[in-house]
Amino acid sequence: MAQIGAIMYSATLPRTVRSAAIALLAEASQVRTARRFVAANLARWRVAEADRDRAELIVSELAGNAARHGGTDMTVHLSLIDRDIRVDVIDTGRSLVLGLAPRHPRMRLAAGCTSST
Repeated sequence: MAQIGAIMYSATLPRTVRSAAIALLAEASQVRTARRFVAANLARWRVAEADRDRAELIVSELAGNAARHGGTDMTVHLSLIDRDIRVDVIDTGRSLVLGLAPRHPRMRLAAGCTSST
């Protein structure tokens, strides 16, 4: 029986990458602008409506938090890599890192507070 040799190779297929960004003021009114920015770009990129809705909700929460707590201007980055949507909202405001409180039924911890029993 004759054996036929074959060369196997793996080709990396080109990825479809789209991205857009917008700089916004740290104001509650800019949350609507962030949502519209995301919705318009995802529609132009032919992303399904249900996925656009989810991304709009996410950017609303992130931009709202940046406007409310960041205190500085924000940048919204939107990218679509193949079928993966990524939404980043970046601000340069002060950050607060809180440790996790141990679970104890009589103890509550809050930012800036000491434990109470």
